[in-house]
Amino acid sequence: MRRLLPGLALVLTAGSGCDKEDAAELPDGWGDAVRLPLTQSGCPAGFAPLRGNPRLEVSKDDEGLKGVYKDAQFRCNDQKVCGYVSESDTTTRVLVQPCEMRPTMVVRCTCQYEVTFMLPSRAGRMTLELYRRSDLYGAAGPVAAGLIDTERVP
Repeated sequence: MRRLLPGLALVLTAGSGCDKEDAAELPDGWGDAVRLPLTQSGCPAGFAPLRGNPRLEVSKDDEGLKGVYKDAQFRCNDQKVCGYVSESDTTTRVLVQPCEMRPTMVVRCTCQYEVTFMLPSRAGRMTLELYRRSDLYGAAGPVAAGLIDTERVP
């Protein structure tokens, strides 16, 4: 059974930079997810070769759990991404996907971003899973969310 983060449902809707219509663009299995504010680095100017593999780094502080999605691969020209979170008893799933899921024109290059998010402390959370989904440009059907990394909660 999945549940919402207590006391955050209203806060997560504000400040994410995504509009309400994006909720309809969630992949199968994410219907209970709520918005998660993200901080996204910029894309370096010019062409930069891809470096390390996308991964999740997790740390704990007084405010909760900090997740950093390193080397997140999305389109160039600062493709804005949005975050969503879904909770179960022991696992928290975070989805990062483009805010604009149906672009009419795209740049055919990839940039690596650093995407940061904060989760409030929650008793029982043992695992954090990070998922990524690309936009639907040129897709013949639904695009599934792919698992990027799984980390034990410190």
